[in-house]
Amino acid sequence: ELDTPVSISSSSLSLLSNRDLTTQPSCIIAHDIDPDRLKRLNGSCKRIGLADTNISIITTSDTANLQEKSADAVLVDAPCSSSGALRRRPSHRFQMTEQEICEVFPPLQLEILVDAAKMVRVGGRLVYATCSILVNENEDVVDAFESLDEFRNWERWPFSAGVGDDDDGGGNGVDDSTIGRPHCWALLPSVHDCDGFFVARWRRIE
Repeated sequence: ELDTPVSISSSSLSLLSNRDLTTQPSCIIAHDIDPDRLKRLNGSCKRIGLADTNISIITTSDTANLQEKSADAVLVDAPCSSSGALRRRPSHRFQMTEQEICEVFPPLQLEILVDAAKMVRVGGRLVYATCSILVNENEDVVDAFESLDEFRNWERWPFSAGVGDDDDGGGNGVDDSTIGRPHCWALLPSVHDCDGFFVARWRRIE
């Protein structure tokens, strides 16, 4: 599995917490351009005792170390405006700019998503996630990815029925922007009583 980029909250550790450590040996590769984040992740892995399991963690800040079509699953924990955390960090609104939301983050997010997609093997999974509630960074990026010629190698990976039963029953919150996108899931502070998040996912078919 490949996690790129590595968030400060360490999505790699979240992946590990949901794995059965008694199964066959596994490898998680964490990629980020910030070496300090990778160092913190290595320290966290040692603290939770991963050295005594059959899961190995490889950290890298160089994309040359990543082999195309080699990963069973890739999680893109994309850099974003963090607008989903405004309820918890209201002062953050004064650090957000329209230029970042409309012109800086979306093209960067798409670039990272396209590069990460190259690492997924045939039959593997690709997941795109942000802690944003803004369409510019979420559904618009999804639509841009699916409009590329390369998307012919992919299919949408819908969420199972019952996911998000506390909203509209379709796992898509009450956010109209996710209607018609069964492979997208928006967690909204006003609905789910948590920080806002967005997730989209696909399967590589060839």
